[in-house]
Amino acid sequence: MPNTSHANLQPEILQVLTNMLHDINPFINIYKTAKERLDQQTRLHPGEEVQVLLNPQLHLILEVGADRRCYNLPTADEVAMILPSEYSNTSFRDIVLTKRTSHGEEEFSFINPNHAGYMPLHYVLLFPHGELGWHWALKLHDPNSQREITQLSQCEFYRYQLHLCPTESPVLFLSQRLFQQYLVDAWASCDQNKLS
Repeated sequence: MPNTSHANLQPEILQVLTNMLHDINPFINIYKTAKERLDQQTRLHPGEEVQVLLNPQLHLILEVGADRRCYNLPTADEVAMILPSEYSNTSFRDIVLTKRTSHGEEEFSFINPNHAGYMPLHYVLLFPHGELGWHWALKLHDPNSQREITQLSQCEFYRYQLHLCPTESPVLFLSQRLFQQYLVDAWASCDQNKLS
């Protein structure tokens, strides 16, 4: 059944991308995809509408039996970010993951933007091989032990990523709006760390 809100999507390309990610992405074997969670809820509640919502605490939730025309996630052609400060003790930018389990029960875990898996899990198409992002243990290259500070800061990591390197694929720079969203997310993560 074609999706009327995204009529220009080509199912064949989506299937090729899905198969590719299942073959090369290390995280797909550990965590369920959003589509798998939606399909699971649809099987558990046949005939009822299932949708993803952003609740008042700014967490994505699955809702069953709701009117799809009300309270949907925002849809716009612009990149924006919500920067709350008062809703919960957890970081507002934590990713909630559902682990695959052998006994069928859902096990949830959270990772925040300082986790090495945050960016590859959030931007799967930008990092299809699950290339790790910035984390606290990254060090600057210092073969002669001449540097006073060897810790690689988060801002330095993203600055390096934002320069074209002839030996690396320019996938970030070719991803248009997803690239813009990635930049906003990286900036907000750096800014949040400075504030913290």
